[in-house]
Amino acid sequence: MTVPAEEVLLALEAAGSEGEVGEGGFGKVFAAELPSLVARWGRVAVKRASGLHAAEILLEVATLRLCRHRNVLPLLGYCDDARAPCMITPLLHGGSLDDRLLLSDSAFERLRRLGFEGDACLDWQRRLSALCDAARGLAHLKGERILHRDVKTANILLEGALRPLPMAHGPPLLVYRAVLSDVGLAKVREPTLGGTATHATTRNLAFSMGFGDPALLNSSKHSERTDAFGIGICILMSLVSEPAAGLMDDREDDVCDAMESGTGALFETAHAVAGWPSHATRALAGAVHGLSLATKRNRQPLPVALNQMETLLEAVGGGEEAVVGAAPVVSRPLVCSSRGASMLPVSEAEPDARAAAPAQSEEWSGGELTRMVRQLDLGDADASLARKRERVTKAYDSMMVRLERAYAGQGHAPLPTDEQELRKINLLVPRHLGRLNGLAHSLRKWWNSAKHEREQWAHPPSDKEVQRLVKEVIAELDLLGW
Repeated sequence: MTVPAEEVLLALEAAGSEGEVGEGGFGKVFAAELPSLVARWGRVAVKRASGLHAAEILLEVATLRLCRHRNVLPLLGYCDDARAPCMITPLLHGGSLDDRLLLSDSAFERLRRLGFEGDACLDWQRRLSALCDAARGLAHLKGERILHRDVKTANILLEGALRPLPMAHGPPLLVYRAVLSDVGLAKVREPTLGGTATHATTRNLAFSMGFGDPALLNSSKHSERTDAFGIGICILMSLVSEPAAGLMDDREDDVCDAMESGTGALFETAHAVAGWPSHATRALAGAVHGLSLATKRNRQPLPVALNQMETLLEAVGGGEEAVVGAAPVVSRPLVCSSRGASMLPVSEAEPDARAAAPAQSEEWSGGELTRMVRQLDLGDADASLARKRERVTKAYDSMMVRLERAYAGQGHAPLPTDEQELRKINLLVPRHLGRLNGLAHSLRKWWNSAKHEREQWAHPPSDKEVQRLVKEVIAELDLLGW
């Protein structure tokens, strides 16, 4: 709806300086009561659009009307009058994720002006819930072919009241639901007197300090990947409660250590600031690397990172074992290659995953690796050593089929046939896919022992251990669509 300039100006005058609750890339944000909206919404957020012309506001309004999603802040109204150009949205009393993570004096003041009365500190579950909500909102924009252009913790807004979130294990979790705000409104903002610049430009592009993707700086083009880069920085901030500016440079080694070895300073910091458990820290370190540290070509798709975060959240209360390898399995057909037969997911997929999967013909009802999993004897007696060696070898070959096919599908030339297996896996599975890389190497070591190092099989893995590893490999490959 269009709101008259006179109504906006009177509401802002009544709100006064006490009503200023934030500042975005386009102007200041005020909490005010508009007579045309107060009956339903109470106080609303009035976002003054400094420097925007009427035509630009109408263009942004048209964009925002396409963004109807639970995790995207809706537009309630606007004013395109030059006297009071603004966007009007619901007022979220829980403030921004940025304020809730950094808890500066100015953050507490903004929360007071918003009327927030709860505990400003967020534990790791509530941080994770907010990240999932924001990533869902961004995924929706991707589906609508809309670029946000300024994904950051300041643009993730939290409700002021706790809401129950059903859990797969145990009672509901009380969380602050979150939304992604300022969709399509990222604009250049120069430093204010006595302040600092929160946005910068390169060839008329805007980005927030600490959230600017190097790929954006090099190409001067916003994209889905530059948007997802911002989610990666939001995840890292949620782990360490440190400002975004310079954060990736300071923490890059810690992220890589956590992802690759499961040790390092990131674990200590994350546990100290919000009680993050080690398995969640390691999983999110992989997401940060995949979204924000990897080269643009090898970036992790946002849906994969979102699935990882949702899996962590759904398993709250189920313990670490409920999280590791718990990603849902989604079936996708795969054409055989010259190396061997296709590898398909096990049939025991989650009902939701089965419903979401594309229909398959009987031709793809099973694969070499899946059949091997089903054939393993899960009783007290393991299969014979010879049979186990044969099955591990088949499992490894089937995994390599899918990895090599995905590699070729990304435009790479085939690997030399005499390439060492260790180097092959490091080439086929990019470093940011830390979990899949580790699983693939584990299967490689068993394959190597089965084929060449007989003395190491004096105490071979049990059938259950083999089955579990293979299932986890399948799940990771299916998440990537490989």
